[in-house]
Amino acid sequence: MKKEDFIMDEHKDELHWFEKLPNEERDKQRSRRRKDKRSIFTSDKLEQNEKTVSFEKYTTETERWINEVGIYLKNTDRKDWAWNALRGVLHALRDRIPPEEVFQFSAQLPMLIRGLFFTGYNINNKPEKFHLNGFTDRIEDALGPAAEIEAEVAFKAVLMVLYGHISEGELQDIHATLPKDIRKLWDRSTKKHTV
Repeated sequence: MKKEDFIMDEHKDELHWFEKLPNEERDKQRSRRRKDKRSIFTSDKLEQNEKTVSFEKYTTETERWINEVGIYLKNTDRKDWAWNALRGVLHALRDRIPPEEVFQFSAQLPMLIRGLFFTGYNINNKPEKFHLNGFTDRIEDALGPAAEIEAEVAFKAVLMVLYGHISEGELQDIHATLPKDIRKLWDRSTKKHTV
């Protein structure tokens, strides 16, 4: 056998880009591609369902917190008041405590409430130096003029929810960083949970 014949025989089954596949081989490749497409679509649907379930979990947790704040406010019909109370208290606390405590505290918040907590947060010049009047003014501003809630009542409602979901140690750490007049309000608001 000549060397050229050997080379020709060796590459006999090799196809080039310009040649057509035999029918049998073409059908196998088409079938394989269809299976691959189906598995891609199936895994995409499963992944999408998992994301939907996770998102529903986050919204359920957030709704639970808002409902609990509403219960402590003695007004479960006005979810907007509960949301604004939660936002106002969390932002007032966030701006008054050191950044290390902000991040430790936020780690225990539900995902969507953590987003609310950090909305507008700037780590520079923190903690801000304000006392009780500045603290309650911030909560009143968040509540808005239409809400029939006092800042101290909103603070107490949110604290009660926090004591139900956040570790006692973390709340004690936050309490310890606050000025004396805000700590007194905290203690009055949580006689049962006095730190």
